[in-house]
Amino acid sequence: MPRLKHYLEHGLPFAVGFAALAVASLLFWYNPPVFVTTRNVVFDSFQKLAPRAYVPVPVRILDIDEESIRRFGQWPWDRRKIAGIIRQVQDMGAAALAFDVLFAEPDRTSPQRLMQDYPTDPSIDAWLETLPDNDDIMADAIGRGRVVTAFVLTGSEGGSVAPKRLATFLERGETPVPYVQSFSGATKSLDIFEQAAAGNGSINFLPYLDGVIRTVPLLFSHDGNLYPSLSMEALRVAQGQKRYAVTTTSAQGEQSVFDRTPGLVSVQNGALSAPVTKDGQLYAYYTESVPERTIPIWKVVEDPAAIAEKIAGHIVFVGTSAAGLQDLRFTPLGVLPGVEAHAQAVEQILTQTFLDRPEWAVGAERIYLVASGILVVIVAAVFGAIPSALFGGVVATAAVGTSWYAFRQEQFLIDMATPSMLVLVVFGFTAGIRYYLTDRKQRFVREAFSSYVSPNLVTEIVKGQANLTLGGERRVLSFIFTDLESFTNMIETSDPDVVMPILNDYLDRAIGVTFDYDGTLDKVVGDALHIMFSAPVEQEDHAQRAIDCALALDDFAEAFRAEKNATGFPLGRTRIGINTGEVLVGNFGGDRLFDYTAHGDAINVAARLEAANKKTGTRICVSEDTINLCKRFDGRPIGNLMLKGKSKPTMVYEPLRPKDAAYAYRHQYADAFALLDSDAEKALKQLKALNEEYPEDTLVAMHLARLENGETGTLVTV
Repeated sequence: MPRLKHYLEHGLPFAVGFAALAVASLLFWYNPPVFVTTRNVVFDSFQKLAPRAYVPVPVRILDIDEESIRRFGQWPWDRRKIAGIIRQVQDMGAAALAFDVLFAEPDRTSPQRLMQDYPTDPSIDAWLETLPDNDDIMADAIGRGRVVTAFVLTGSEGGSVAPKRLATFLERGETPVPYVQSFSGATKSLDIFEQAAAGNGSINFLPYLDGVIRTVPLLFSHDGNLYPSLSMEALRVAQGQKRYAVTTTSAQGEQSVFDRTPGLVSVQNGALSAPVTKDGQLYAYYTESVPERTIPIWKVVEDPAAIAEKIAGHIVFVGTSAAGLQDLRFTPLGVLPGVEAHAQAVEQILTQTFLDRPEWAVGAERIYLVASGILVVIVAAVFGAIPSALFGGVVATAAVGTSWYAFRQEQFLIDMATPSMLVLVVFGFTAGIRYYLTDRKQRFVREAFSSYVSPNLVTEIVKGQANLTLGGERRVLSFIFTDLESFTNMIETSDPDVVMPILNDYLDRAIGVTFDYDGTLDKVVGDALHIMFSAPVEQEDHAQRAIDCALALDDFAEAFRAEKNATGFPLGRTRIGINTGEVLVGNFGGDRLFDYTAHGDAINVAARLEAANKKTGTRICVSEDTINLCKRFDGRPIGNLMLKGKSKPTMVYEPLRPKDAAYAYRHQYADAFALLDSDAEKALKQLKALNEEYPEDTLVAMHLARLENGETGTLVTV
């Protein structure tokens, strides 16, 4: 017994500690998504603390901004106007003009198209036939030289035609095709434009699971062929080059002992070379937005003399910052126009300022985890919790400080925070078992450990990822769709310098509410949020979470709206739709880089319910399928809504809280609603009474108007 007691007091903490370290090391080796997320947060924080310093280089953005749309009219503009802009920029001496815009359809305003759509008398038709086609005019302008067109690669073959390749590739080592992101379909600019262009590049981005653009792809694969990005093509055309040189790891001979993963090493573009990830992406190192980079495109037409020197010899990108055109991207520094990511990638290559995650970084992180873990286990098992906590804190602080120094001085991406958290977990197991067996008086040590790492985070790191699966699976999820009322009108009538900070603040705080309820942000489309629950981590109460989250979003949105309206800014209501159903959810796009999202009719219904609020006058519409999975729900029926594209109606409800005005008379409303199918006259009488007493209730007013117009029943067509 004394021998067993001695072993338990002295040997078991070592055994448990080293077992925990082995599990932590194994987890770190396989790099589950939670570690990727933690690492991204660390690197994002580094960029926020020390963004890339802006250095003036010959790169400009011609911005299709709100003012340009106000001056020239709704986008898309006719191709004659765009052709004029192209000629102006060419005449100013631009080194390259790259469009972050697709021209996939013929111009609707061409004379021949107008003649088809609006038949006139034969004499006018004959005259229209003599006029040049707008697309021909633009193709002629493109053919004058140095213009780069764009295409989007897609995952669907859908009758697409491969984009035109205007450059060749020299492969140094094995072919890079298997390693870069591959696509089977494409949406491209018109053939007449591609044939006339000097370059043709992809405008695809490959956002991370959280939707943030941290890398800019330089190469893609389509049908076994390599294709360049828009940024690479702009740089190639500006240099007058005809090909790229792509180097893979096999060209370097023996690989590093730290990383034997095959793939790409660098892409040579003329006299410039860029280091890339194994799948051909450039780590984006963003600057803060600076006015020197951007020129409103209207100035090309109305004030060319003032900007000629800013265009001459420059690589010029054409893109949009107008929120209504929905080309806004999340980056570590916030929301930026998509075209700016292309422009900043070229700036990085021109200045040779790169972020790099060297091959030895992963090995160094693993060595640090094992070495510091062994030391922490020994210290915790021998000296107890307080000395080991101090030792672990010093080691972790020094390691994180070293990774920050490496980023600041060498632009190296080295993550010591994630292994430091794992070391703290190992410390917890070791110190915990030692405390349980031999040191009960030092309970405060465990409490001190919990101040280093949240218990929920520890559980997620060690256990939570078991439920995450790569690939697709069918699962019942709940979805929230939001939309800001009158958003398009708001951006058309407001100064961009005013509306953009408000939009960013609105989105940031709304996303914060979503994360409070453990919702997964699927997409941000302009002002709209697409949110899902029970993926990637399953949540048994996902339906209840969705409703609770929607109510919290509504509280925030109404308070935010009141705040902005009080300052004179006409912010509209936020409409919310909620639905639950079986969908296909998983990682679409590949194992290395993927888009975690869901596909299915349940998503479409949630979107339709958001839009249905316009008809019903409500702010939140939730389907019966969601309510049926909730243990608690307070609300009132809206109706059997016949949604667009659906053959059967969906029973929809409005959630209510005690603070809502309609909560007090919800039972009277429910009685009147029940009579809609059985006794229209009586329903009309009760609804009139409710309307007189509560004239502000738009749902009551809607049903009353329906009855007065001769409609009956609860079926409402949206």
